[in-house]
Amino acid sequence: MSNMNLTLTNGNQTATFADIGDGNYRPEWFRTEKRPMLRFKDHEWLNIGGIRVTDGQLRAKGSDSLLFGGREFFGGTPVDWQVRVSLPADKKSGFTVYTELIPVSEPIEVLEAMTSYETPYEYDGNEHSQVVMCQQPVYRNEGGKQINGAGWMQPLWYYGRVGRAHLTYQCSSPLMAHRVKMPDGSNSRCVMLIGNWDVCSVHDMFAQPTRNMADIPADKVFADSALLSQPGRRGMKYLIGTVNWNNSLYKDPNVLVEPGSGLKQEVTVDFRGELPDNRWDGWMADGWERLCRIHFPKDGKIGAYEVAKSRGASWVDAAQWLADQCAKPEGCPGFFNPECGTNVYAPHTRPKWDNGNAFFSGQFTGPMAYLGQVWKDPKISAAAERLEIQFEGACKHHDPSNIWTIGFSPMYAALLRKAKISGLRPSLMSKLEEMLQARTNAMLNPSPTRKPDAGMLSWEAFVNLLAADIFSAPRYEAAAKELLTQVNARLENEFWSYNCCIEGDLVGAGQARPFGHAIGITANCLAGKRFKDPRYLDTAVRFANLFLGMHCIAWNESPAPDLDTRGWCHGSTGGRDQIAQIPPWETGFSMEQLGMLLLEGRCREGLLDVLWLFSHTGLAQFPKARTLKRLYRPDMSIVYRSIDSLATEREFYLKLPYLAYENPWDQTMLACYQGVEPLQLSLFIGGGLAASSDDRVAVLVPQTIAYDPAVSERFTAYVWNPIDKPVETKLIANVAQRRAENWQCQGAVTGQFSPGAYESPSFTVPSRKLITCEFRKS
Repeated sequence: MSNMNLTLTNGNQTATFADIGDGNYRPEWFRTEKRPMLRFKDHEWLNIGGIRVTDGQLRAKGSDSLLFGGREFFGGTPVDWQVRVSLPADKKSGFTVYTELIPVSEPIEVLEAMTSYETPYEYDGNEHSQVVMCQQPVYRNEGGKQINGAGWMQPLWYYGRVGRAHLTYQCSSPLMAHRVKMPDGSNSRCVMLIGNWDVCSVHDMFAQPTRNMADIPADKVFADSALLSQPGRRGMKYLIGTVNWNNSLYKDPNVLVEPGSGLKQEVTVDFRGELPDNRWDGWMADGWERLCRIHFPKDGKIGAYEVAKSRGASWVDAAQWLADQCAKPEGCPGFFNPECGTNVYAPHTRPKWDNGNAFFSGQFTGPMAYLGQVWKDPKISAAAERLEIQFEGACKHHDPSNIWTIGFSPMYAALLRKAKISGLRPSLMSKLEEMLQARTNAMLNPSPTRKPDAGMLSWEAFVNLLAADIFSAPRYEAAAKELLTQVNARLENEFWSYNCCIEGDLVGAGQARPFGHAIGITANCLAGKRFKDPRYLDTAVRFANLFLGMHCIAWNESPAPDLDTRGWCHGSTGGRDQIAQIPPWETGFSMEQLGMLLLEGRCREGLLDVLWLFSHTGLAQFPKARTLKRLYRPDMSIVYRSIDSLATEREFYLKLPYLAYENPWDQTMLACYQGVEPLQLSLFIGGGLAASSDDRVAVLVPQTIAYDPAVSERFTAYVWNPIDKPVETKLIANVAQRRAENWQCQGAVTGQFSPGAYESPSFTVPSRKLITCEFRKS
């Protein structure tokens, strides 16, 4: 090894580049201390088609970065390239690698190109391996045994051979993670790659085992005494932001690379010997926070939010509209039928719709009753009573032991919330207790062919803990404990198995749904309080970590100015999901559960960032907030038209401005059950009690998520400024206007508020430091 080798150091991690003479360098190893952990594939800078570029000239050298480059001739035309290796901008572990490939004068076509990575060839086929791509666990095997099973064989993924998985389309979430170790736990590596999709020309990712190492000199480049490589062993290859002929819906595509613009790629590579605390959840959440900060709006502005505001859309108006429709004597065609209940789907927005389903009215009861109490609005409270009567009429024909998904549990939860806020009719209380017991018994003693998965059990634990408050029966506490024992036991070795379906159900391809993890937060928080056991709270934190790392979108994939997907949940699978894409209910309900950790003082920065994002981007679930309609031509190409210019849009969607699209991406299917959460979100993240005059600052009131009745008298507002500089703002005490009362606040700002004067003095919110204000009724 030459004394002229270059080494970039980040803590105990190094990236070394070997001097091969004439001012040229070749990438050697990424190491942790002395152990080789990762390398540029075959120690090559990049490839251009079939050309493997191993030599590069040092172009620039800094204290935290090294730039290498050169010129190759591909197909007879010059192609300039450069690779910059630097310490990450977030000052955390790993290295950021920027690659650029630019034809000088003529376009070229390539089947493969750019930079990829691999581990040393140290594994003999008996290793245990878990791969996560697009935030989704896609492959797990232990030696030759496949652990994940056929439920993961979803059409989005292609499994060419054991250990290989890749998307068949461009990825919307550039987070890849891999843990590999021998059966006895030795020779463990954990590799994480985070793509910057704002830079990368190609939005693909791919991971597979390498070929086996041959007994030839070419396989022994940069040998190291710490390596366990030998002929017949293999490693793992990672591609993110690369051109690769495997990654396509089409057969062997040649990718066009234009002169001048070329291809760009930026990937942060990180590696360690073992998972932090030997757990996936914290590692995944750390990776998500890094991914989020890369793509976070630096100025605190969201274009889609500005569009929504210009259309007059807000969380408070959404909640008011929903409540008003349920209070009208005549109801609201397409949403609320006074005779039949709330619509599941609005007419003409889905091939099959309904005229109202009284059982689904139950979902609105608790949130509506709480909104009426907090806003001191008797009309809204009366609407909750009306919905309760509708539900009671429907539940006579209901079999609670019929389990296929979480189905009825959200209705039970809403009714239990209402029971605590304003009570239920004695006849319904009796019927509700009967239904709860029947459903719990079915969950704890299931049919061998219809066993609930961990997501369903999480919901039932949550519902039983709510019931324990209402019925004061030890049976509910015992059931919740038993359910949570099963739920929490799966958290490490089967952390993807919270699909909220029966085991083996192919909906969601066996993956977790967002609220499969999110409801685990609240169930464990409630259990920790009730049983005075801090282990439950620790488990709630783990559920929150998995919720962030597996479900929340950090890069905006939408080309439309009125939709930004950051802060949304992917749906039932990661990447580009064709089953449940950015569902409003699953996203909104899941976001609410994060408030429980705020109340417990256990809220990490990523949870605050995702709440900030969804408070701005979530309005796009409503027709009211959209300017363009995404449509398909007969040949399935996409076209955008003004939402106001389409007669069908005006007639079927815009007349129901605050019903939620079941699929906000394609703007189809107005689904009432998907849009119940704004009743709560308006109070939690939407300014229904307190807001900021500068919308770069979020004001959160997490007590509302716990349905705390004390909010009518006092509450704590949590103030979060996510950008990298202080923001001057004022607090707007909407509670004073809504309740027509005098209020005061103390803390980060002091103010007196009345129904006619409810704006505080100006104050400065520091960058990324959570502060609080205490509001009290005067």
